[in-house]
Amino acid sequence: QTALEASRMRTTPKVMREKYFSAGSQFVECGDLHRAAMCFQNAHDFLFAAIAFEKIGKLEEASGQYVRAQEANDASRCLEEIGMFGRAVRVLVDFEFFDRAIDCLHRYEIKVQKLKQEGRAVPAVLIENKPSNVHSEANLCYRSANFYYSRGNMDKAIEAIQRLKNTDDQVLFLQEKGFYEKAAEILRKEGKIEQAAQLLLRCGETDKALECAKHGPHKPMVAFIHLCLSRRYESDEHNLEKVKFHAERALMVYTELEDYNGQAQAKLLLGKHTKNEKQIKAACRDFRNVKPPNEAGELECYIVHATIMKGLKTLKDYYQIVRNIALGLRILDVLSNPNIEYSDRHQLYLSFYGLELDLVRDQVTWYPHQYPLCNHIMETKEMKGKHFVSLDRVTAVGALERLYLSQIKIWAQMAKVWLEEYTLSHLLCIRYQEGQLCSADCRYMHRPYESTQERNAALDSLVCSVYLDYSMQTGMEKLDKNKHKKSDSDESSWNAVEKLLDFVLP
Repeated sequence: QTALEASRMRTTPKVMREKYFSAGSQFVECGDLHRAAMCFQNAHDFLFAAIAFEKIGKLEEASGQYVRAQEANDASRCLEEIGMFGRAVRVLVDFEFFDRAIDCLHRYEIKVQKLKQEGRAVPAVLIENKPSNVHSEANLCYRSANFYYSRGNMDKAIEAIQRLKNTDDQVLFLQEKGFYEKAAEILRKEGKIEQAAQLLLRCGETDKALECAKHGPHKPMVAFIHLCLSRRYESDEHNLEKVKFHAERALMVYTELEDYNGQAQAKLLLGKHTKNEKQIKAACRDFRNVKPPNEAGELECYIVHATIMKGLKTLKDYYQIVRNIALGLRILDVLSNPNIEYSDRHQLYLSFYGLELDLVRDQVTWYPHQYPLCNHIMETKEMKGKHFVSLDRVTAVGALERLYLSQIKIWAQMAKVWLEEYTLSHLLCIRYQEGQLCSADCRYMHRPYESTQERNAALDSLVCSVYLDYSMQTGMEKLDKNKHKKSDSDESSWNAVEKLLDFVLP
């Protein structure tokens, strides 16, 4: 009677629900749980409806009511009891109970495995209600870990991801979320010492990386970490001894391994901070011995050498400056034109600055803790504090090009001024040769050459000027073809050639 009255009160929903609840309670007292469940459902008292349905064995209906009552665990339990594991897992996932969903998935696997071991057929309900591939254990572990991570519960996030059976997947997640030391610990336990050391190195734990690498036959990694430690300390003038110590250790191992590129980098660091020209020249030779030659490293040697020298005083010094310009322009040509014929050299030049090239994505990755050399070239405010930075290749190459072009411009201007002054002071004045009087401020020579050597000095200076003009002209033309801005200076002129011809064929 009460239920009938409730059905007639649709215009007053609140009163209607109260009547349905009252009717449901009366049906419970009478033992008619099915009708009680229907009344509780209409009264929107979903929990009581679910309990009533469950008591009479209607577990699927009970599950639906538990869901509406926000009781995901009970909803999943009911579905699991009738073999609907797929839906049971899905309910838990929908409520973000990922750990419980994994447990439910395990129970399904155990149940099916047990039936097979006993030689019994797997019931159709279990086959038809198998958990979806979308809800695989790996997927659920990832979602669970991400869930905890997004809420700042790092311990639970790590615990969740460690439920993954595949350690590579664990490491990948931990790396993505910045848990480098935890990832390295897993790798170390798996015996992947070199990978663990590299991971620690990339996240800035250089000392720990070195300690890790020493536990095994990983000499190249040990040498590389010593090199990174040396680079790390070179920014602090009070740590010169540490720079030398680690560079020497790196050099010792690289020499044993006959690694010319590694030897060159260690020697360059030593020469740079001890102002040892001999060491820098040795580094330069080693860079040339790499196959293909590491011209980026070679040029860096020249840059360092120029900074520690007390001054450029001789024509020989300026010949070297012009060679450096030609070398820098060759490197620029390769960087700005990464055709297949240049690909090895292109990657080699990028790697000198710690830029790992991904040819598929056309991106570079840079690890600041490994290659601080690149900090002043690449670093922006957005990059500060990051363990690795990904840039598109064009941006990275553009930064290197600006570095090279600025240095080339300085060298070219310096060489041009010096060579002009030197050449004028070693060429005979035309008016003097014609027997005419000349002004007092004339900068040409006003006496005959006293030796062949003196005349050759004038010739050498003219040849050097031609070399400078040629290098700048051809180098900038190539850059222009590669769609780079052409120099607006007058390096493209061939005045030096005219002067040389006048000297040789007066």
